[in-house]
Amino acid sequence: MYINKESLRLDYEVEDKDSGLKIIDVLATSMNISSRLIRKCKSHKNILLNDKNGSVNRVVHKGDVISMLLDHDENTFEPNPIDVVPLYEDGDLLVVDKPPFLVVHPTKGHPEGTLANALSHFQYLKGQNYKIRFINRLDRDTSG
Repeated sequence: MYINKESLRLDYEVEDKDSGLKIIDVLATSMNISSRLIRKCKSHKNILLNDKNGSVNRVVHKGDVISMLLDHDENTFEPNPIDVVPLYEDGDLLVVDKPPFLVVHPTKGHPEGTLANALSHFQYLKGQNYKIRFINRLDRDTSG
């Protein structure tokens, strides 16, 4: 599987084990794509076979290339100047040390002043804008 980060395109060359399966089955099994993402890409006609659009029920053969065109989701949180301590950062992942008593994401009772708002500000300072997705949520009173 090949991911082109510039165009947000995911390519998979069909192997012997996938030959004779439908595109949708290869996406779910061999490529481990979630059903939610498959539905989203299908509805936007962002699933291709050999660079051509069509049904995800088409049968594939060895050497075919299944491509998914992924949308670039942007951050929608309001930036708040709250310091965050990055523990690790690369092109795909940012790990920060969450201080205690900081809410993770905005809620009705805490519309601002959250970790999400702090990360939005962190992005702004670096001239970046990408979707913030929390892998693990810590309670407000918990640090880590």
